[in-house]
Amino acid sequence: MADIPTLIIVLGISHLVAALVMTVLWLSNKQLNGPKEWALGRLLIFFSFVLFLSREHIPLIFSVISGNALLVSGMYLILMGNLNFTKRPLPASHSLFIVTSILYLTGMFYWSAIEITYSNRAALSSGLLVIFMLLYIRSIWPRALQQFFFSSILLIFAFSFQAIMHTVRLIFSLGGDSSQNFLAPDMITESILLSGIIFSTLTAMGYLSITAEYLQSELKQQAELDPLTGAYNRRTFFTLANHVFLRCKREKQPLSLLMIDLDYFKSINDRFGHARGDKVLIDFVQKSTEVLRDHDIFARYGGEEFTVILPDSDEETAFTIAERIRENCHRISIDDSTSGNLLSCSIGITSHHPLLQADDLKSLLEESDQALYSAKNSGRNRVLHFS
Repeated sequence: MADIPTLIIVLGISHLVAALVMTVLWLSNKQLNGPKEWALGRLLIFFSFVLFLSREHIPLIFSVISGNALLVSGMYLILMGNLNFTKRPLPASHSLFIVTSILYLTGMFYWSAIEITYSNRAALSSGLLVIFMLLYIRSIWPRALQQFFFSSILLIFAFSFQAIMHTVRLIFSLGGDSSQNFLAPDMITESILLSGIIFSTLTAMGYLSITAEYLQSELKQQAELDPLTGAYNRRTFFTLANHVFLRCKREKQPLSLLMIDLDYFKSINDRFGHARGDKVLIDFVQKSTEVLRDHDIFARYGGEEFTVILPDSDEETAFTIAERIRENCHRISIDDSTSGNLLSCSIGITSHHPLLQADDLKSLLEESDQALYSAKNSGRNRVLHFS
């Protein structure tokens, strides 16, 4: 049987190393939410094990109460880090945590100073740890496919593993089948400490990996999206649109393309400033994407020009979508007043029929651009088909 104090030392060191790694991660990526709380939480957990290990040299009550206070505080900080990282809402108040901690520490005090019973303390701490593990799983669980990181599997596995181990400890402790001292040799305590070392290592790896995945996805987004509006940029549009064009041509499905220009946009910048012009662009993208389908591709083509490729869409469908975009656009106030100073746009449409026109995407773009030119020359704020 392994030496319990040695296992506690190894477990504490593993949390200290993890805290140092998380600190480096935080200092090198200060724009990231989460690593700061992970680092501070791990550091508090390390000091909690220092206090647990010192119980033969300091009063038991001080070791138990102070150690557990640091432990639950550290675990709560890690939970806050998880919520920050996954951009989930933080608790409006920390009162629930404070009340729970007071009740928890009151139980620890009672079973350390009044009715000294280690098995009850073990059951109480394992019960609280199981709750934290379940909260960790919930905090890191992907809310949508696009927010999924493969590293979350590793973290969820680690949290589940630790929850199972502490559930077993809880059952044994409630049955009174445990040692009478945390430092005394005991198979359950040894298993918990060994699982804790594995847990500390796996979660450190998991947090590093999920952060790397997140940073990689951010770089990909920066390369694919227009930084102001969040729409696809021109380069990404051509990449995606070519794939869609070839698929529709291969499967003999209709395809339509919209070319959109915001009317008199230069005068908006001249009259109200570039900040207002930027807001108009952002509002237009938001309003336009509201009427698009998931598989439609919307991009900022350049300046105040936008383009939309509509897979599996004939002329009628494309015209309906274009009209909805135009109507939504005309609800945007240029100066945020009630003076009726509303934005408008002109839209040109071209549609590709499987056995007819357009041998490539370039032909579609030229046709939609000609239709847009006709819409602008016809008085603007209208939708026209290429003919």
